[in-house]
Amino acid sequence: DDDRATEMVTSWGDETSTVVLEEGLDALGKSLSTAIENDATRALILSGFVSNEDAYAAGIFARDVLKTDRVYLCKRPDGEADELLRSADKNPNVKGVELVMSNLKLDLRNGDQLAEDVRANGLTNLIILGDEISIPELDSIFPGPPDLAAVLSPRTTGLATKATHLLPSCSYLERSGTWLNSTGLMQEFNKVMEGPELALPDYLWLQKLGEAMGSLIKLDGLEELLSNSKDAE
Repeated sequence: DDDRATEMVTSWGDETSTVVLEEGLDALGKSLSTAIENDATRALILSGFVSNEDAYAAGIFARDVLKTDRVYLCKRPDGEADELLRSADKNPNVKGVELVMSNLKLDLRNGDQLAEDVRANGLTNLIILGDEISIPELDSIFPGPPDLAAVLSPRTTGLATKATHLLPSCSYLERSGTWLNSTGLMQEFNKVMEGPELALPDYLWLQKLGEAMGSLIKLDGLEELLSNSKDAE
């Protein structure tokens, strides 16, 4: 695909460059560390398509690395539903994200609240997971790239066009993981095709970025959390 993200890319103004992975992660980590030290506004944004594994790593990253208790879930708008099989929720893992963030005691906010917080506080340093994201009035609240926007996406379109750092992630067809569906039922999905060589699941990118910033992002508590959720069904 012409819009497939295959390499780590940085964009500053009109200059776009492909960067060596280790060097790019190190530079991104240093920029984020500086923003945190200077108490610059920052946020982590998720789509409703992230896996439970991605959501858990994102919550740990927000809490322990970004030092923020706010995470934004900017899901696709609801569609039509029927009384049989079709759900109005067009996002496969809203329930999973809600469960994980509640367990980690993080403040999960929606796209409308993101727009409000951007206008009130700026939110100039962003980590964004996924390309299936809906942010109300995107072009008005982000008329240009923020100071730093690291976008983890399999595509170079959409929010990736506002990225200062684009990290190529796997689509859900290129990886395995778990979701909680709209009824709270655990679902596993399995890898069915190979992605580009440098494309990684979002949680692995967050682990690599955390390591570059001197932090370990572990998923140790996720299995117990999901097990307890399954037992409660």
